[in-house]
Amino acid sequence: MNACQRWGEMVRLEHAQSERMRGEPDPRDYWVNYAQNFVADPRRDNDVLLDTLRQHVGPGHVVMDVGAGAGRYALPLAMVCRELIAVEPSPAMVEALREQVASEGLTNISVVHSSWQD
Repeated sequence: MNACQRWGEMVRLEHAQSERMRGEPDPRDYWVNYAQNFVADPRRDNDVLLDTLRQHVGPGHVVMDVGAGAGRYALPLAMVCRELIAVEPSPAMVEALREQVASEGLTNISVVHSSWQD
C-alpha cells in the first residue's frame, strides 16, 4: 500500500468512526443529532462571511435566510435588520433556531418550517 492509499484508508476509517459515534440519524430528520452543533454566538465578529453580510444589511432591510439552520446567520442579521424570514425544513434545526430566538429576545424573526423547493 502506497502513501496515498494509506491516507485514503485513514480518511475512510475516520469517517466510519465518526458515523458510529454519532449513531444512526433519524430517517425523518437527518439533523436531529447535530442541530445543536450549529448554534453560534450571534454577536461574534470573527466570521468573514457574516461580517461581509452585515456590511450590506441595514435597519430598513427585510432579509430572507433560506436554509437558516439553527440561525448561524439569521440571528446576527436579525439584530441589524427590520425583519428576517428564516426558512428551514429540518424540525430539529427549527427547534434550535426558535430556542435561540427566544433566548435572545428577538421579535423580528419569522421562522417558516418548510422546504424551499415546495
